Amino acid sequence: HDEFECRSVLAQAYLDLTQPNRATVHCEALVELLTRIEGPHSELTMTWRGFLGRALTDGRRYLEATEVLSELLVDRDRLLGPEHRKTLTTRGHLARAMAFGGKISEGILAGEQLLTDRVRLLGDLDHSTLDTIGHLARFHYLAGNYETAVELTEDQLAKRSRVFRKRDPIIEQTRYNLDVYRSLANRAEDPLGDHRRRVETMADEMGSDHPHTLIARDELAYQLLFAGATDEAVAVLRALLND
Repeated sequence: HDEFECRSVLAQAYLDLTQPNRATVHCEALVELLTRIEGPHSELTMTWRGFLGRALTDGRRYLEATEVLSELLVDRDRLLGPEHRKTLTTRGHLARAMAFGGKISEGILAGEQLLTDRVRLLGDLDHSTLDTIGHLARFHYLAGNYETAVELTEDQLAKRSRVFRKRDPIIEQTRYNLDVYRSLANRAEDPLGDHRRRVETMADEMGSDHPHTLIARDELAYQLLFAGATDEAVAVLRALLND
């Protein structure tokens, strides 16, 4: 009991603080502990299996995340049914793991199917429906479909404006995302130009080996990979690895 209480608090805190690698350690231990005590299909065990999938995705361990979430989805679908909220949530997490892990077309298809089901079951103003629109926009952004990302985010902003207060942070974040996608759609010839300039500026101001610069260089390589610029992504990663 004491181990469960301590690890669950730590895991949730690390997830909230965006420290997925530390969260993963505790999520894995919790899943092992609960599986041994309650079995793999208890609601508490499945909840932490879902948290583990989320932590693995946030930590960019996409293959492992996809495996964990695929197995969880089978169990959720069998025990709760395909239209249960928790089943829908697992489908959303799995779509993210696939899209961010390079299976962008599969992630887009899963996101579109999930959005259709959430609109049908929950309505187009439900918070989870609106989140799904944003995730789908992100997937299209990763695929280079910037105009589609703009259209989806415009729809998301219009609907969120009906649900949230005018100055709610989520409205501001949605506006920021929309500005990013619009700028990319209008500058398709060099969609990562701003990111390259940001890395250069940080290197000049803080040094190329400053932790913040290293993180920005890693993110640039990640985006280059999804944009199809594999050779440039490899070159950036080789230099980053050496540093």
